[in-house]
Amino acid sequence: MMSLWRMADRWQVRLAFLGFVLALAAAGCANASESELPAPTAVPSTPGLQAPRLPSVGATALPSPSAARSSEPLPSMTAGASTPLPADTPRATPRPSPTPDSVSTATASPTAARTPAPRPTRTSAPTPAPTPTRTPTPTRPPTPTFRGAALPDPVPRRSYQGVTVYDRPIVLQGQETLEFNQKHVRFLANVTLRDQARLVFRDSLAEFVQDFHQQRNFRAEGQAEVVVERSDLLTARSINWDFRDRSRLTMLDVRKIGTAGDPWMTFADETSVTIRESEFDATIWDRASMDITRSPSVYIELVFPVGAVVDESLQENLVSFSFPGADERNINYRLNIRDSTMRGWGFTALPSSRITLRDAHNAVGTIQLNSPWENETIEFQDLKAKLYADHTMVFGDSMLRLVNVDVWFWSPTAFRNNTLIIRRSDLADLAFIGDNARIIIEQSTLYFVRGRENVRITLRDCVVYSDVIADDTSVVTLINTEVRGKIVEQGSGRVIRQ
Repeated sequence: MMSLWRMADRWQVRLAFLGFVLALAAAGCANASESELPAPTAVPSTPGLQAPRLPSVGATALPSPSAARSSEPLPSMTAGASTPLPADTPRATPRPSPTPDSVSTATASPTAARTPAPRPTRTSAPTPAPTPTRTPTPTRPPTPTFRGAALPDPVPRRSYQGVTVYDRPIVLQGQETLEFNQKHVRFLANVTLRDQARLVFRDSLAEFVQDFHQQRNFRAEGQAEVVVERSDLLTARSINWDFRDRSRLTMLDVRKIGTAGDPWMTFADETSVTIRESEFDATIWDRASMDITRSPSVYIELVFPVGAVVDESLQENLVSFSFPGADERNINYRLNIRDSTMRGWGFTALPSSRITLRDAHNAVGTIQLNSPWENETIEFQDLKAKLYADHTMVFGDSMLRLVNVDVWFWSPTAFRNNTLIIRRSDLADLAFIGDNARIIIEQSTLYFVRGRENVRITLRDCVVYSDVIADDTSVVTLINTEVRGKIVEQGSGRVIRQ
C-alpha cells in the first residue's frame, strides 16, 4: 500500500516538474516571438488621409470595426497587403489641392481604402474638340480703354437747375450764335452748323441721347465754330462730331463722363483744332491742323493717305511731338502734341502706302480698301488683339509693319467696288464703309456694325456685342450670328437673319 502511494507521489512530482518545464517553454516562445516582430515603419501623412494605426503587440481584445478599417493599407499600397511597405520604398508625392483654373482631381477620403481603387488605364491623346459655332469672347473684352465702353464715374463736375431739352434738329447758319452758360443741355436730335455760325458751351453739361449707336449727327461745315470750355460731354452711345471745310473747334478743360471716346471727333479738309487740358478723341486727315497741350487723356487716329511713307514712334507720354516728321512723305495734315498723355493711338493705312509704326499702345488698326483700287478682293485672317513684336503685313501694293505695337482691336473698311474678307479676328466696329463694297466676316467678334449706302455685309458665326444697323440701301445678312444690342433698319436698309 505504501509502495502504491510512493509511486503515485513520484508521478505527481513528475507531472508537476513537467508542468513547470512546459510553462518555461511557453514563456520562452512568447519572448522569442515578441523580439522577432519587425519594427513599425513610419508612414508619411497625406493630406486628407490618416496613417494606419498598427495594432498593439500582445493585445487580448479583438479590434473594433473602426480600428480594423484604420489598419488597412493606404491607397498607394497594394490592395489586401498585410505587411507595411519597406522604409526605403519610394512614395508618390501628394497632389496639391486643385485650384479653380486647374483640372479638377478626385480627392481620396479616409474611407476610400475600404474598396481598392481601380488601376489607372493608359489613355490616348485627347480628341480635339469640334470648332464652336460661335467665336468665343476675345481675350481682352472691351473696357473703358476702348471707345463705347461705359466710364466708371459718369458724374458731372457741378449741379444744374433743370434741363434744357432740344427734341428737334438744330440748324445754325449765317452768323447765328447759340451759347449755353451753366446749363444742362440735352440733345435728342441732329445738330448742324453752317457758314459762320457759332455754338458755345461754358461751364455746362452737353448730353446727347440716342437709342442706338450713331443715331444722331453733329456736323460743322463752312467756317462754323464750336467752343467748349470748362464743360462735360455726356453720351451713352457712340456719336461723331464731324468737322469739314474750314470749321474750327476749341476745347478748354473738357471732360467726358459717358462712354470712353465719345463724342468722337473727325477733322478733314482744312479744319483746325485747339485743345487745352481736355479729354479728347479724334481722327485727323486731309489738310487739317491740330494743336493739343497739357491734356490728360488723348486718343488720336492718324489716317495715312494713298502713297504715304511713314516711320513713326507713337509714345504714351509726350513732351513734344510733331507729325509728320522730316522723312515722312505725302502727309498733308499737321499734328502737334505737348505735355500730354496718350490713352492710345489709331491708324488707317490706304492703298500704295508704306507704313512702319513703333511703340504704340491700345491701338486700333484700320486697313482701308479704297480708290484707286477697284474690284479688288483682299482677305485677312487672325487679326488678333495682341502685342505685335515685329510683324509685317502686305496687302495689295501696300505694306504695314508693326514693331512693339499693342493692338487693342482691328477695324478694316472698304469702299468702291472692292471686297473685304475677314476670318477669326478681333474687330472694333464695322461702320465707316460705303459705295458698293462687299464685306464678309466669319468667326469673329465685333463691337457694332453699320451698313451705309449700297454696301453688302455678311456675318457668319460671329458675335456682335452691340448694335447692327442697316442704313440707306445697305443689306446686312446675319448667319448663325449673335447680336447683343439692337437690330435697326433705316431708310431702305435691311437686316436679314438666317
